[in-house]
Amino acid sequence: MRKRKIAGLFALSMACCMLVSGCSPVQIDGKIDVPQAATPTPGASEGATQEGQKTEQPVTKPDAEEGETEKEQALFPLEKGKAVPASCVSKDQTETVSDLTRDYADTLRDFAVESSNRIFPEVEGNYLYSPVSLFLALDLCAGITAEDAAPDLMKVLDVEDREGARLQGNILIRDLSSDQEGAILRIADSMWFDTVNLPEIGPDGYQVISDTAEIIGADVYHEKLTDPATQDKINGWISDRTDGMITELPMEPDGDTAAILLNTLLFDKHWKREITDRNIVKAWFYPKGDSEGGLVERIEYSEKDHPYVETAHAISSAAEYEDGSYIIFIKPNSDQDFEAAMTEDLQEVIRAYATKEYTENGGSYEVFFGIPMVDYSTGMKTLSDTISDMGVGSIFSMGTFRDIDKTLYVSKIAQDCRIIIDREGTKAAAVTEIEMKNGAVLMPKEEIDMRLDHEYGFVIMSDNDIPLFIGAVRDAGTE
Repeated sequence: MRKRKIAGLFALSMACCMLVSGCSPVQIDGKIDVPQAATPTPGASEGATQEGQKTEQPVTKPDAEEGETEKEQALFPLEKGKAVPASCVSKDQTETVSDLTRDYADTLRDFAVESSNRIFPEVEGNYLYSPVSLFLALDLCAGITAEDAAPDLMKVLDVEDREGARLQGNILIRDLSSDQEGAILRIADSMWFDTVNLPEIGPDGYQVISDTAEIIGADVYHEKLTDPATQDKINGWISDRTDGMITELPMEPDGDTAAILLNTLLFDKHWKREITDRNIVKAWFYPKGDSEGGLVERIEYSEKDHPYVETAHAISSAAEYEDGSYIIFIKPNSDQDFEAAMTEDLQEVIRAYATKEYTENGGSYEVFFGIPMVDYSTGMKTLSDTISDMGVGSIFSMGTFRDIDKTLYVSKIAQDCRIIIDREGTKAAAVTEIEMKNGAVLMPKEEIDMRLDHEYGFVIMSDNDIPLFIGAVRDAGTE
């Protein structure tokens, strides 16, 4: 009698779940067959919601009945592909914020500089890193921590608690996102929980996950992560949200993986200036350690009365995109100045452009651009070391995520990025992965020459002056 009651409750809960998601259960030989959910659409901000995408109502848990297990109470997957809400509840108050505050912007810029200064010296070859993707992945991670369990993480994010982290993520995603032709910036988050290492998620854990997903607009899945079909599903999620720029996880899950948190960022914007065949030339580029060099295709043009910035080790100037965002090119004074230009000078360069305080030279000047057309990728598998070095240790220890599982901890953080610069504009994508396990504890001139023929750096800035990507080209692909 007890088994029949539990089976009946389970069937009823599944039927209710399908009704909420808009699917109908089908009777086959007296059993309920649940249709597969449709492929989710990318999570986006209110201003970046894709055509035909609609926000679903939250899935609610039925009240627990006597004998009903926690696993039967939790309905997975939660909402998929919903838009980030325009308002969210924090500390029992509904807050609607339409603009990126100065404090949030400053926090992001400082995080971008500090983290890149730690990562850049460790990367050989071409370099591309998205501080915004890592920052938002940490916001997502902070949203599911236990209360007061990760003060060090909150300090790095410059928020008071997990509610503040959720609210910050909501604001950043909505304010940075855009989905206009020629001016695309899409951000998406997802959480994947393993059915083997986390077979049951209790009511408290479910609520923490659900609240975070609701405010940040994250997709949530509960599946066997080592199953090849699930890995294909995860890779498909990444590919869909990065427009095929990135097609695989930075790190494949293994038998001990309990959860994966993902953030993706897609930047696809057209140049403000029209680039014609006359602007495409063959020019010499000299990779690091190569005195002979080789020919590359690059975009050449000049801009009169154009701003530039001089620092101790480099000169910088920016090329604009149609929507007002821009890319700062950092040309070192010499090969020996390259690393210092990308570390010691980086904060000064970003702040100069964010505050519009350019170098004064007392007269007219013309900037000559020579921008190599490149297509390359960078993979960084040790961002957990970077975060640890920045003073965050709590997320690598058991107990921080005890609302979900008391032994859960972050084991690794990794990021993959790719960039294409061509005559149309710039297309760049990033995916940041936070892997979680359970069980063990871890720890002025008249003419400005911006023709880039040696190692150089760059920073892609949003139209509200947030550094989205920081990169460096050591080899532009010489022939």
